[in-house]
Amino acid sequence: MTRELERRLVLENADVIDIGTAGLSILDHVPGYDRLILVDAIVSGAEPGTVLELTGADIARAFHLGPGHDADLPTVLTFGERLLGELMPRDVVVIAIEVVDVVSISSELTPKVSDAVKGAAALVEARCKEGPANAV
Repeated sequence: MTRELERRLVLENADVIDIGTAGLSILDHVPGYDRLILVDAIVSGAEPGTVLELTGADIARAFHLGPGHDADLPTVLTFGERLLGELMPRDVVVIAIEVVDVVSISSELTPKVSDAVKGAAALVEARCKEGPANAV
């Protein structure tokens, strides 16, 4: 996904940062950005390979978003707001690709998830063109 985003995002206002299965370490990378666009895997019950866009309350309810071996994304964002205050991006968007399992780690994508990467990258690209400084 990182290579696809780096290829597409030739924008002065966007940085692509691959932080892997970061959990709380996401917060090391976000201070000072206006918008945070995260790309992650999710288990929501949708068909694998489905691309979802989550904002606000949708993120808060997405407890199956993110790594199973660290803090989930809603917890990380809540902690970031308390810890970073004004330095935490106020506009947070999650572009999520539905997977079967968020706990197992593999260097290979399933065919359905692999097919969804370009669609997710196109959605990230569109969101990056909407406003000021972004971290992806």
